[in-house]
Amino acid sequence: MKYLFPFVLFCYLFFDVWGAAKLCAQEGYYSNWAEAMKAPGKVLILDLVEVDMQNLPKEIAKFKNLRELYLQANKLKTLPAEIGELSKLEEFAADENQLSSLPESFGKLTKLRVLSLGHNKLTQLPAEIGNLKNLQSLNLSENQISQLPKEIGGLAKLQDLDLSFNKLSSLGQGIGELKNLHQLYLPNNNLSVLSAEIGNLQNLQELYLDANKLNNLPAQIGQLHKLKNLSLTKNNLTSLPKTIGNLSALQYLYLSDNKFSKITAAIGNLHSLKYLDLSNNVLTELPREMAKLSNVQEINLWNNRLQTLPAEFAALKNLKSLGIGQNNIGVLPLGLSKVSIY
Repeated sequence: MKYLFPFVLFCYLFFDVWGAAKLCAQEGYYSNWAEAMKAPGKVLILDLVEVDMQNLPKEIAKFKNLRELYLQANKLKTLPAEIGELSKLEEFAADENQLSSLPESFGKLTKLRVLSLGHNKLTQLPAEIGNLKNLQSLNLSENQISQLPKEIGGLAKLQDLDLSFNKLSSLGQGIGELKNLHQLYLPNNNLSVLSAEIGNLQNLQELYLDANKLNNLPAQIGQLHKLKNLSLTKNNLTSLPKTIGNLSALQYLYLSDNKFSKITAAIGNLHSLKYLDLSNNVLTELPREMAKLSNVQEINLWNNRLQTLPAEFAALKNLKSLGIGQNNIGVLPLGLSKVSIY
């Protein structure tokens, strides 16, 4: 099968073939619709991945005890309203179908913890999605969503949100209410502005905004004190707010393929930073404060317009790799003899 859903993947990773087959054949697991319909009350896990399904029968409502439903890689264009009757459903995946909308009854799946609908044709989400109070992971990547309902702010337990490869031009109201969000994926959208509400995501650890149309960042981004990974490649950024220096937990910062000619001195306050990528910009100088990046191990400055590096770079005792190719740097600061130059 092209897809192995989490339960089966667990089986094959931690058991031998015989043990996996025995475990996956446990009572409650079904991979055939006809067999499942013979005893719908006993079905706990229904795996109908890549079975050329074009319609999900309304009889899905008969699986009153269903906990997990996997429908990836089929030809579904719609979901029946009866799916909302699966009151015990905790995991639902229907990636790689042709879904263009979700029924309002989806909001009745209040026990849902994991929802994955990547690679469909969704253009919007029903307001009722805000009723999924127990949702922890939401994958909506590779759709055609242009705006988010404000009700998305009701997903109080959401930790992982993937909206990459959509058509979002803004994040709307509601996004700032996701106080438990840990990972937010937004690459390949049409974002030209990042709303100030982003600063409300106090538990955010990873933020990906690559391949958008951002011209600047709000000062409130400096409020993300738990952020460890920030990726902003392939935008139109020319500067960073001074508050970037407040990201005390930041370890990885990706700024390649933008339009930076200078970088704020506040970047020197990122004392947890391990990796900094500033390649493919138009930098002509670097702030000497970068020498305060005491934990940085690699700095990529490839393909800029630099002619010199600050002499203070010699103080970067943990620096192991330094990318300076495609610049005009003639002489390196003393003290970098043990650093791998590329």
